Amino acid sequence: MTTHFKIVVPSYNSFPWIERTLLSIETQAYRYFDVDVVVVDDASTEDQHRQAITNFCKRNDWIHVTRETNGGPLRS
Repeated sequence: MTTHFKIVVPSYNSFPWIERTLLSIETQAYRYFDVDVVVVDDASTEDQHRQAITNFCKRNDWIHVTRETNGGPLRS
């Protein structure tokens, strides 16, 4: 039996930390788990932030959601 779970990463203008966070998820050993990763960009204004999310999501086939207006952490 395979265990399935989702990891949701809400983010907003956090370029110094988003790469570390996504790299940590990327390097975990998920051999025994079926994992979906969803990264939510809550209308970030930093180009580096958006590009880092895009790169990780493409490389790992993760889901990337971009909100048009900032709704804060609970909405993300």
